[in-house]
Amino acid sequence: MVTKEIRPIQGVLFDTTHRDAIAELLRGPAGHTLPVWKVERVELAERGLITITGLYYANGDIFQYSGSSTRADKLAMALKCALALQEFHVLGAIHGNVKPENFLVTDNGEVHISDVQLNLFLRQLERDLIDNTAIPGSSVYKPHEEVILQTATGPIPSSTAGDVAAFAGVVYKLMIGRAPMPSGPCGLARRCFELRQNGNDLGLIHQHSSLDGDLWQLLMDCWSDPVTRPSMQQVVARLRVIAESGSTA
Repeated sequence: MVTKEIRPIQGVLFDTTHRDAIAELLRGPAGHTLPVWKVERVELAERGLITITGLYYANGDIFQYSGSSTRADKLAMALKCALALQEFHVLGAIHGNVKPENFLVTDNGEVHISDVQLNLFLRQLERDLIDNTAIPGSSVYKPHEEVILQTATGPIPSSTAGDVAAFAGVVYKLMIGRAPMPSGPCGLARRCFELRQNGNDLGLIHQHSSLDGDLWQLLMDCWSDPVTRPSMQQVVARLRVIAESGSTA
C-alpha cells in the first residue's frame, strides 16, 4: 500500500465533509466497475490533513514503465490508456486532470486511472474558500480553453473534450519524453500570448520525427477546437489502427 497526503488549503482545514466527498470521487461512478486506482481508505488526519491509502503499483506510471520501450510498445500502452479513459467518458464522467502520472501500470501490464476529478475538486474548493486558484503543474497538458479560463471566477473549466486534448499531451510525452507545452508561469504566459495573437498555441508544440503521419494528425485533431475534437471512442479507433500498423512496421 501507499499513502499520500492532501494538505489544507492556506490555513483552511479539511473536515469530514471534504473527506467523504474525496472518497466518493476516487471510487468512480457508482454501480460500475472501472479501471481505477484501488483506494483502501480515505482518512481525516491530524492538522486537517486528508490521507489517501491505496494499492502500490510497482511498475509506476506509464512514463516510468515505458521509458525504454520500443515505439510499438509505447503505442500499445497509449491504446490501453485510451481504452481506460474511454470507459469513464462512455458514462459521461470527466477526469479533469489527465496526465501521465495518473495512468498506473498493474503487475500484468494493464492500466488503472488515478485521482479521477480529485484535482478538479481541490481547485474548485480553493477557489470557493479563498478566491484563488493555483496554476496546476499539469497545465502543460491542459487544452487552450482551460488555460484561458484558469484565472477566471466561477466553476473550474472541465469537459470530456478537455480530457481528450490532455490525453494527446500524454501520448506526446509517452512517445518523445517531454510534455507538449512549456511549463511554469513563464510557459503559461507564452501560451496565453500565442492564444491572444494567433487564436491557438499549437505553434509552441514541436513535431518530433516519431510523431509523423497518422499519429501526428490524431494529436493535432485532439488539440483542435473543442467542438471539432474527436471523442475518446474515436481516439481509440484511430489509435488502434496506428498501434497495429506500428507493431508490424
